[in-house]
Amino acid sequence: MPHETQVRPPRHLKALRKACLNRGVEVLDGGQVQSFNLESGRIVAVNLEGQNAIPCSIHASQFCIAAGAWSQHVLQKLNLNLPTRPWRGQIVLHKTDPGLLRHIINIGSGLDYMIPRSDGHLLIGSTIEDVGFDVSTTPFSLERLSTLAGELLPELISRKPEAVWAGLRPGSPDGLPTIGRVPAVDNAWLATGHYRSGFHLSTGTAHLIADSMCGISTQLQMESFSAERAGLLESTRLVS
Repeated sequence: MPHETQVRPPRHLKALRKACLNRGVEVLDGGQVQSFNLESGRIVAVNLEGQNAIPCSIHASQFCIAAGAWSQHVLQKLNLNLPTRPWRGQIVLHKTDPGLLRHIINIGSGLDYMIPRSDGHLLIGSTIEDVGFDVSTTPFSLERLSTLAGELLPELISRKPEAVWAGLRPGSPDGLPTIGRVPAVDNAWLATGHYRSGFHLSTGTAHLIADSMCGISTQLQMESFSAERAGLLESTRLVS
């Protein structure tokens, strides 16, 4: 696909973090949600702890849960169950001669792909595995990806990958992301379940959530992404 482009997520996130800090946003790294303080169906504070974070409580008028595959764990602190599940994707990184490939290659139905970088690195992905929160890599899957690349670039068959890794994608039962207000909690919002489209839908999702929080009409009808669709968000007991 000659007109398909790519963005390096780590660089994008680094730039986004810098932009936020420049605008006075406070970033707390390593914090884990331990509990919420609720009054009359509203969150008044979230309590954080973590390996790299000093235990603290954060007070705000609005809260957004956007923790990817771990969003369900955060919602459980509100006694809510979101039936999303993590799907592991393994990736292989090879080093080739710069310019060997000039375009992104989508293979078959597009689930497998090869992404060439300008420095000669070639990203090959990816698997779709229902293994819970296991982010380890497996020889079988890595070999399959390398073999797939070797069929198009035989020189890679005898080369050892420069790096391998795995990540988790949040998948919903109906394949749609969940974006909108958390039922039974007046000032909580949810953005998760984007599956394999999390990065390139992130900016649009942020606009939808920000507009919703500010009471601005959104450009999309949000009902299709509501947590209440088809009883998607189940309450284990009433939020107090």
